[in-house]
Amino acid sequence: VRETLEAVNKGLVDGGFAWTHYWSGFHPAAALFGSPVAGAGVGIDNIAFISWYMFGGGKELYVDLWKEMKMDIKGLMLQPVGPEALGWFKEPINSMADFRKYRFRTPPGIPGQTYKDIGIASVAMGGGDILPALQKGTIDAAEWCCPKPDSVFGFQKVLKHYYLQGLHQVVVNADMYINGKVWRSLTKHQQRAMEVAADASLMRSM
Repeated sequence: VRETLEAVNKGLVDGGFAWTHYWSGFHPAAALFGSPVAGAGVGIDNIAFISWYMFGGGKELYVDLWKEMKMDIKGLMLQPVGPEALGWFKEPINSMADFRKYRFRTPPGIPGQTYKDIGIASVAMGGGDILPALQKGTIDAAEWCCPKPDSVFGFQKVLKHYYLQGLHQVVVNADMYINGKVWRSLTKHQQRAMEVAADASLMRSM
């Protein structure tokens, strides 16, 4: 997934699918479109996010994001999911003091920095690296996604305490990326059809 954006930008592939917050290394605002921070009932939810994106200027800022990243890409937001879980821990979490004892795998960018700001030892790494890091003791707590994807990775083999809902990624949005040259080669009708289909997918996924 890590190479998806650059491969689409360079025209090595016509398009790709990923989550915009993965590109926080290119631009910190990418996290605002892929995983806006704040959960547990205090942050933006899926309905509020889509309202902002569709009717509050969010879509225009999303277009500007690719320009500021200097990516020749047309992004189409497709699928809101969430909220994600807080994560997996060795022992019960009864206070922030308990939470701060852990070296905790978090997403990169704004979500990870948010945890650091409240005193959590936040460590960013890819999904496939989490279980080996837990087994080696490099980290001792982790979040990835949700119950089913987490169980596929096997976190329950190492950690027995699982908490919902997270303080981060109360909305997680997946996107399709189309190479700019390919997009411009489409007719206006084809472009509009894809935009309408993407918006329909976004709202139907609710």
